[in-house]
Amino acid sequence: MNVVSFPAKMPLQPSVTSRRLGEIADALGVSVDTFTAPAQPHVLHTGADGTHWLLTTDSQGAAIVRCVCSSAAGYSATEESVASFLMRNPGTPQHQALATLIDRLLVMHLAR
Repeated sequence: MNVVSFPAKMPLQPSVTSRRLGEIADALGVSVDTFTAPAQPHVLHTGADGTHWLLTTDSQGAAIVRCVCSSAAGYSATEESVASFLMRNPGTPQHQALATLIDRLLVMHLAR
C-alpha cells in the first residue's frame, strides 16, 4: 500500500478560528460554547440485560459508539466509529436509534 503524505496546514489564527466557529454556531443555532464544552454521552439504547449503547466522543473528539456491558466479572466497554457501527449493526434497536438521530439532525440542519 502506498502512503501519501500531505504538507501540514498552517494553523489558523485564533481570531479566524473564533470567527469561523461563530459562523458555524450561528448556522446551527447553538452557542459557540457548544464546541468547547465536554460532550455528554447520548444513550442510544439500553438492552434487557443492562447493556448500554452510547453516542459519545473519543479523546480526540471523534464521534464514536461505546457499548458498555455488565457481567458477574464487572463492566467492559468497546468503542467503534459511527460508520463502522452503522455498517455492522443493521436492524438492531441501537442502530435504528442512531440512524433516527442522524436523520433528525440532518433535517434540522437542512430546514435552516
